[in-house]
Amino acid sequence: MTIEHKFGWGPKTMLRPSESEMNRLAGMVSRGELHPVLNHTKWAELRAEMLTAPPEQHPQFRARSVFAPPDFCTDWDGEF
Repeated sequence: MTIEHKFGWGPKTMLRPSESEMNRLAGMVSRGELHPVLNHTKWAELRAEMLTAPPEQHPQFRARSVFAPPDFCTDWDGEF
């Protein structure tokens, strides 16, 4: 598995962060500004539960990248 597949970077998903963005991210982690909350197994379990939920229980969500401007957030979505 390539790093692009492991982290979801690719032509149909997110662009791979630049070296300066990766340095910024590393700094945020080292300062305690970011904390991992789910490992790959837990993400897979969460995704499986969302996909099997009845339509009326599908969660709505918004996404925000640590590389985006501070006030940027996507519109509400329910596709996963």
